[in-house]
Amino acid sequence: MTNFVDPIFNFRKAFETEARADDILSTLMVVEINPTEMCNRTCVFCPRADPKIYKNHKKFMSPQTANNIAIGLRDIDFGYRGQISISGFGEPLLNQDLDQIIGAFRTYLPGVYIELICNGDFLEPAVIRRLLSAGVNKILVNLYDGPEQIDEFESRFCGVPQQRYMFRHHYFGPEQSYGLTLNNRTGLASFRAPLEEAAKRACHVPFYKMMIDWNGSQLLCFNDWGRRAEVSGNVNDRSVRDLWLSPDMVRYRRSLLDEDRTLTPCSTCDVIGTLHGASAFYAFREYYL
Repeated sequence: MTNFVDPIFNFRKAFETEARADDILSTLMVVEINPTEMCNRTCVFCPRADPKIYKNHKKFMSPQTANNIAIGLRDIDFGYRGQISISGFGEPLLNQDLDQIIGAFRTYLPGVYIELICNGDFLEPAVIRRLLSAGVNKILVNLYDGPEQIDEFESRFCGVPQQRYMFRHHYFGPEQSYGLTLNNRTGLASFRAPLEEAAKRACHVPFYKMMIDWNGSQLLCFNDWGRRAEVSGNVNDRSVRDLWLSPDMVRYRRSLLDEDRTLTPCSTCDVIGTLHGASAFYAFREYYL
């Protein structure tokens, strides 16, 4: 199967900034949060396709944890200048406190760009208006069922400026990689096997993107669905700066700088990993010298 370039590739590129070793917090370009461990769908390219591998759990990020993330970002050197992505491993709209979570980021980081990625199943016009009013800049809707959804969702977004939403067409079949840049989710996606031998190439993800789980724990990256990386620390008791520059993260970054993916779970992961964040990768390389 050939790798498919996600149509939002250029949209992502537009948010990349130039990172510098003398301002190492400038490497942090995206913070993705996982609002819930619940999802109402089981997509073939997701670990949830097999409940024996990945089950639904009633676990939800609290507004207090979101407050702590937002305050931690506000308090880093020169303030946070990146993007907030509300996405994670489940369907964000299943978190009943989502408006408060969004509000926390908008309150403490008034200038930050906030995107929400969802499957659209719970996006009624009133919900859309509420999310935008709470502070979301753009809603990205994953369309899984077919092209007939386009007209349906255009009607739901009637009156909303086009720059405030985007449709991602994931109803394409496997021959078009479901409209995604696919990877095996560190080996947990059953449609693709774990790597038998670790890839010998770099990965930029832990250099430019922070992943925060529903309970405030930092994860290595958004592909570590199994929480197998040996990364400790939680935004509820440690600063964002300390988490981003922690010894655990240093260990993984140094390995990836050497194009060494033998650490768990990188050893089983087939993600390309170099599509974004090059300047952050090179800034850390200089910083660690």
